[in-house]
Amino acid sequence: MAVPTIIAVTPSTGPAAGRNVVKITGTNFRLYTPPAYGPAHSAAPSRVRVTFAGSDALAVSAISSTELDAVAPEYPGDAELASFPASTIVVQNLDDNGSPIAGELASLATAYTYTREALRLPAQVPESPYVRVTRTLLQLVKRQVLLSAGPHVHTDYSADGIALTPAALPSVHVVGPDVEPDAYGWENEPVEEPQLDGSVLVYPNPMMHQFGYDLVGYSDSWPELLSLQAAFRKIPWNNAWLVMAGDVPAGSALRMPLLARTDPTLGTGIGNANLRTCAISLVITRVPILYLPPSYRTRRVESAELQTQKYNGTLVEVKNLW
Repeated sequence: MAVPTIIAVTPSTGPAAGRNVVKITGTNFRLYTPPAYGPAHSAAPSRVRVTFAGSDALAVSAISSTELDAVAPEYPGDAELASFPASTIVVQNLDDNGSPIAGELASLATAYTYTREALRLPAQVPESPYVRVTRTLLQLVKRQVLLSAGPHVHTDYSADGIALTPAALPSVHVVGPDVEPDAYGWENEPVEEPQLDGSVLVYPNPMMHQFGYDLVGYSDSWPELLSLQAAFRKIPWNNAWLVMAGDVPAGSALRMPLLARTDPTLGTGIGNANLRTCAISLVITRVPILYLPPSYRTRRVESAELQTQKYNGTLVEVKNLW
């Protein structure tokens, strides 16, 4: 009996959405033995089963009897947790029929921890409108389309650059923003912030722009690709607005119109790979990219007063409430 052992797991952390390649080193991992007669498999089937927190790995490749590549599954519990408990990895040798071999099993407790990368910058780092709108759109895509969505998509290769390891599919690649002036932004009213003493701080009109984004979905499966196409089509149907936290006044929310420039289209394969694409172009209008400081603090007066003044070339309306 060749009882396997687990020595190390690299990396020991990964995203809650899974689909990243984890290298497991140890001993006595069972390898595929080609038959003495008849054709051998073009792709050697795995003779090892790997589980993360009780869920089967999406794919397992035995490099040698001491090294495995396993594609981590998504977190099997509540994926909305702020932090995740450390998970146990189990390696089970299988016979030629794919059944577990009694006694040939190894486990390593607290070997792998699921994580969720924070999309929000640290509090001490000012967040520009470009970052905030992109982050808000990414959160919408992750909720409504696919967890493995981000500002980039990559394909992992093995260290020697020869064997292609599984990539995170399906994925959504967010390209943008393309920024243009918004012709209708100046119709918005100045922002008024009431103060405890009865006066009002008046902020000038924010400068409005529109942001364009391309969403590109990748998959090597036609059913998945068609599902991505349907999910892309639903984005502008289900979201007339992109709702984002505002700076002024504190605790406010901005509603920016979200429109589709194109219908989602399917693309052909990339190179010789069985990888196909689906894409849609979105535009978010009336995005405030500049807030000037308060232009004027009103004073208490007996009757309502309205005046206008120039503030750095911006027309500002100042209103007194008393």
